Amino acid sequence: MILSTSKLSIRHILIGLICAMALTTGGLTLQEIWSSYKRYGVSQQVVGLAGLNRNLFDALGAFRLERASMQSAVILPSDKNPSSIATYMQRRKQVDEAMAQANSVLTASNRPALAPFQRDLAAIYDENRKLRESVESDLKLPVEGRDKQMPDRILSVGEKLLISLDKTSLAVDSEIRALNPALTELVVARALSWATRTYAGTSGVMVSTITAQQRPFDAKETRVLLSNDASALASWQALRDMADTAQTDPVIKAAIATGQATYFAGPVKEMREKLVAQATSGSKPSMSVDQWRGEIVPALETIAAVASTALDRASAGANATAAQAFAELLTYGAVLLVSLLIAIAGYVVVRSRVTTPLAQMTAAMTQLAKGELDTALPRISHKDEIGAMASALSVFQENLVKMRELEQSERAASAARLARAQSMEAVVTDVGEVVAAAASGDFSARLEIEHADAQMQKLVAGINEINAVVDSATSEFAAALQAVAGGDLTARIETAYRGKFAEL
Repeated sequence: MILSTSKLSIRHILIGLICAMALTTGGLTLQEIWSSYKRYGVSQQVVGLAGLNRNLFDALGAFRLERASMQSAVILPSDKNPSSIATYMQRRKQVDEAMAQANSVLTASNRPALAPFQRDLAAIYDENRKLRESVESDLKLPVEGRDKQMPDRILSVGEKLLISLDKTSLAVDSEIRALNPALTELVVARALSWATRTYAGTSGVMVSTITAQQRPFDAKETRVLLSNDASALASWQALRDMADTAQTDPVIKAAIATGQATYFAGPVKEMREKLVAQATSGSKPSMSVDQWRGEIVPALETIAAVASTALDRASAGANATAAQAFAELLTYGAVLLVSLLIAIAGYVVVRSRVTTPLAQMTAAMTQLAKGELDTALPRISHKDEIGAMASALSVFQENLVKMRELEQSERAASAARLARAQSMEAVVTDVGEVVAAAASGDFSARLEIEHADAQMQKLVAGINEINAVVDSATSEFAAALQAVAGGDLTARIETAYRGKFAEL
């Protein structure tokens, strides 16, 4: 169906065009607003998940230290191991705080994919709380009276909790990658660095155990230790290979370089290799657990720092994306508002300066066409085409008035000419009658003309005067002649006539 504009007024066409432009601009802007709103919502979800990963990471890091301190606390006498007990209590508080925040965010996120991990984590964490109660009971006893299986239980339950935390964190990583693929490199960097920290930390705990007990590794422990060391090195190498690109964040590169120089090279590496060599060859460790922990924990923290840095950068990236999406939301909202204001302003301007004056002039021209020349014209003082049209319409009205006045004058003149002609015709008829009467000897007839000009009145007066003079002279002459004929020779002509009448 083809839309015909032949039956539409200019007003309707202009308003339709303004509405079409406003709707087009508004539609496009609303589409961008909706896209920005969705991006902002996704970014907010990523921010929340990044915060959740931070809570899980804090819990992981603190629990590793809690577990190591817990083992040392149950192995050594309480009066000779105040540092391990103090560290255990401190890390325990940090773990509880991080787990409480992580559980709160997991519940609020309402993501079905994370629900199984949340339930598994809650169950294992509850098991760890019960283990803590057993440890606290053991710490009140002398070393000889404590549960000999407690160190293994601590290691076993702790390992399950660490695995659950790590699985939950990996699940969160998957959600983040699905929502924002741009953060994939940071997510993978966190996963690899934390895998390295997990393997290296497990080896560190094993060394802490034998240094606290001042004994060498047995064959099984040696195999586990060497396997963990190999896995830690493989994960770290994969991380280094991934980061060895121009696109990798310089901050991540710097953190990796620090971890490489601190744990995988330098004095800590030499110390660790020497101690492991002693413990795996049947010799007792040559340092105490406090000395060992004092050296290895800061070195392990440089590996964890890579994961922490990756989390911080991912969180910063998510926040930046959210801020950008929010800024776009505000920008497009402002564009929509400005577009609406421009459309309204355009409608007001077109209506006040174009359509309304045109409608007024159209109405005025219609009245003029009907002959109503006294129609009031709209007062338009615009210095534009509409103003020019109004001025032309005013001139047109003035010309029509002048034409009407000329027509009226012409009709009056025609009427006057007709009246004069009729008057002349009447005069000619009357003059003919008077002349005919005079020719018949009757000079008593007179002309009576009411409507005639001065010249005609003068002519009529002259004819009447001739008849009057002739009538008077003949009457007077006839009376005198009758008197003479009767013998009265005393009769006289008293009127002083002129010309031929005077001679008579």
